[in-house]
Amino acid sequence: MTAGGAIGQLPLTLIHKLMGNRLFVIIALCVGVLVAIGVCFCMGESSVPAAVSRPLIAVVKGDHLGPGGEAMASLAEKHLRGVTKALQAVRIPYLLTSDAEIESSGVPDVEVLILPYNRAVSEVELGHLLDFIYRGGRIIACLLGRNDLLYALGVDPRGPRTAEELGIAGGDIVVSDTSALGMPQRVRQPATHVMACEPLPSGQIIAYWQKGSTPAAPAVIISDNGAFITCGLTTDHYPETAQLLRALIGIFAPRVWEQSIPSSALHLGPYGPYSSLAELSEAAQRKAAAGQDIRPALADIGEAMSLLSQAGDLKARSQFEEALAAAQEADKLASRALWESFASVEGEMRGIWAHNHAEPSWDHAAATLKQANFNAVFPYVCSGGTAFYNSRLLPHHSSVSDHGDWLAEAAAACNKYGLTCHPRMLNLATLWASDETLARLKAQQRLVVTNKGNTGTWLCPTHPDNRRLQVELVREMITGYDITGLQFDYLRYPWKDVCFCDRCCTAFEDYIGVKVADWPADAYSGRYKQQYLQFRRRQINTLVAEISEAVRDANPQVQISAAVFINWESHRDTFGQDWKTWVDEGWVDFVCPMDYTDDEDTFRSYVRRQNGWVAGQVPIYAGIGVNADNCTFADPYQLMQQIEIAREEGASGWVVFNYCPRFVEQFLPLLSMGVTRTPTAYMLPSQAAD
Repeated sequence: MTAGGAIGQLPLTLIHKLMGNRLFVIIALCVGVLVAIGVCFCMGESSVPAAVSRPLIAVVKGDHLGPGGEAMASLAEKHLRGVTKALQAVRIPYLLTSDAEIESSGVPDVEVLILPYNRAVSEVELGHLLDFIYRGGRIIACLLGRNDLLYALGVDPRGPRTAEELGIAGGDIVVSDTSALGMPQRVRQPATHVMACEPLPSGQIIAYWQKGSTPAAPAVIISDNGAFITCGLTTDHYPETAQLLRALIGIFAPRVWEQSIPSSALHLGPYGPYSSLAELSEAAQRKAAAGQDIRPALADIGEAMSLLSQAGDLKARSQFEEALAAAQEADKLASRALWESFASVEGEMRGIWAHNHAEPSWDHAAATLKQANFNAVFPYVCSGGTAFYNSRLLPHHSSVSDHGDWLAEAAAACNKYGLTCHPRMLNLATLWASDETLARLKAQQRLVVTNKGNTGTWLCPTHPDNRRLQVELVREMITGYDITGLQFDYLRYPWKDVCFCDRCCTAFEDYIGVKVADWPADAYSGRYKQQYLQFRRRQINTLVAEISEAVRDANPQVQISAAVFINWESHRDTFGQDWKTWVDEGWVDFVCPMDYTDDEDTFRSYVRRQNGWVAGQVPIYAGIGVNADNCTFADPYQLMQQIEIAREEGASGWVVFNYCPRFVEQFLPLLSMGVTRTPTAYMLPSQAAD
């Protein structure tokens, strides 16, 4: 007789209550060998001292899947990884056994068994498990279990349910009884299926599933014989899961605290890319020796080391609660030291790209950025088809009538808090333009045309009205608003298949002095392809020169910059953006290459090549894509690392994409601990000369 309960398959077969065959179980127990054969001994990444390294825990791989359960093998493996990674995180050594091994050889010599996902426990295995409990062992089961096993754990199972059915989708495990040593208050654990259950008189609920403020369903039930976690564990948020498992294990096998409470820098961690506090300390010492000012990190690392020594002394006296508190405080300090180990550099740009709006207001955003010691803000304020300010030249975006002038609000807030404001023009794109505006532009033949004759949505840079608009827009903003600079973005073609309108045809023929027989094929891919690529670059280059001249004439103090594509060598062909020429000709004061990648080696190669192209003529402020369309950083450490790489490769600062609640909540506080710990102002070479 096997257990059903096929999670993920409907209809679900509920776990059967053990019935009859008691004689069979007794015989199996009598003839079973109680020494596990082929059991694996598993540890975390760093071993614990040999004197306390004998595993007190065994994890049972769910390799009995039952009839029709083959599809559940990946789920069993997933929940097994969830448990083992958590144990490794808190340095608890464990044996790895399985349903089959317990069935054939019995339970290994441990004090606690963990069943991550064991959906088809056989009669013989159940007999061994119940005998293990009878002999004083304890079991922690997750999600599933034979009914008689769950009864022994103080659980009355009501059957698996989806998280949606129980109303806990997206909820957390909230601990109601935190009296146990090391018990966390809350554990994030994304559960798709949960065992609906209630405690028997022998059991007690110590944690609930909670979404919002009201407990919804039991999450953890504990009894004298063990514990039941009503979901399968995953590697998501595994440090929190590790705390929960360690606290439960500690109730049943207190000696585990001697194994898992670290008292050495080799056993505390990991922190970012460093496996331990010892590695973090070595890296910090190297940075300090290289002249980086990371004194806060060194101080916190030193204090953490002292606390670990105290934890060791307390463990030796079996004062585990005090030892854990000391180790936890050391962990907090080490975690902080990771971010403090990045130096704050004087004179660099610390910029942020932003939308036209900032939540909850531009005043709040500017105050937040100033507190974090940023010094430059780049909000977009217009495209070639609409304006987010009171423009006389462009149709207003609908939000302007509802909210007001976004540029005026951003500029005022930046000036109030001492931030430089660089309104960003999405020059030739017509993003956010209304259908009416696009229809008008199309009728005026001001939009690009593809090599196949289709009309696009970008402004054609050859059309005189489009060129005149760009020049007049910069004059309007410079004379109407108190701003530090202007940044060009989307000052390019959308792709290599545009523009092939009639006006471009005539202008190209004038440029090369030849009548093109087969337009646009000859220009797009035929005999004049290279000349046409140069023509496209010329259209953009001369437009940049005209806009730059207009800015210099209106106010020579206004800083001109451009957000540019990564690879000048190839993108000058595909997009017509020849930004190295812009630098060489002095049309821009600095460039911000959009180096959006989550790979550190790729990022390094980008910045290194760009620095070579610019050759020190203007500053490079590397663009980092924390929340870009094709690049989202999951870990704030990636941002710190790329900032450090940008510094190493010669960039004079950095600009992050982009300002949003996620960046403010998850990245900004950590940046403030190290990278932007002290305030600074950036300075352009022209300013230094003055």
